[in-house]
Amino acid sequence: MSKQVFIFIIFLVFVSCSYFDKVEDDLLVKVHGKELYYSEIKELVSDELSTQDSTGFVSLLVESWAKEQLLIHQAKLNLNDEQQDFSKLVDEYKNSLLIYAYKKQLLNQKMDTVVTDEEIIDYYEINKKIFRAKNDVARLNYIKFSINIPKVKKLKKIFISKDEEDLEELEDFCLQFAEEYHINNEWVSIEDLIKKLPDYGIQIQAFRGRKFLNYIDDSFNYFIFLKEYVVEGYVSPIEIEKSQIKTIILNRRKIEFIEKLEKDLYQTALAKDFVIYD
Repeated sequence: MSKQVFIFIIFLVFVSCSYFDKVEDDLLVKVHGKELYYSEIKELVSDELSTQDSTGFVSLLVESWAKEQLLIHQAKLNLNDEQQDFSKLVDEYKNSLLIYAYKKQLLNQKMDTVVTDEEIIDYYEINKKIFRAKNDVARLNYIKFSINIPKVKKLKKIFISKDEEDLEELEDFCLQFAEEYHINNEWVSIEDLIKKLPDYGIQIQAFRGRKFLNYIDDSFNYFIFLKEYVVEGYVSPIEIEKSQIKTIILNRRKIEFIEKLEKDLYQTALAKDFVIYD
């Protein structure tokens, strides 16, 4: 770093930020004819910083800018004109951005983004083998309630029942007495379920092939009724994969939309005597 740059940065460390607030056009550093003013970096300096922290942060910005200018200067000295000519790359990058922006606009305006349940089901059935459960999952009823709650036998009866009236009664019980519960039909990770149970060294394998499980600790009773169970590595339920399938369908639709756009544009150009020379 040049002596000139070094002196500017040392000076900056001892100047308060309030000073820069008053004089926004103060020159902070000059490197090979390039100048950096405080007004150019002021927006980067948070008002929440202390005077000391703010001054230190400005100093770092100045040093970083100075190093960049020194590297640019050295690059210009050491690279020939051809090596410094980036006009082709700039044009290519600009064209890529233009094409991307145009395609994005058309996708947002004209592509159908509605994915029906029928489409999701069809895709799942055709490609079922590629969807594998990453861990054991189950549809289940789970309830945690105080050991002082009476009529546990009756609770167990409605807990495993499929009768609509029993399910309504179970929901009422959960709302009144349960510390925690899960009685809908959403799929649940068994690993997540185990974290809710007493620490008895419970392993996932303890749930496989079971229907009803009951755990008790000093304060609570835990009921678990496994309605459906999928072991890790087996075909994953469609409900779990629904979001991923929708994304896959939309991505495929985007590719098809862009391919058709390019093809139609090309065919239209040919119809207007667009000529390709060999």
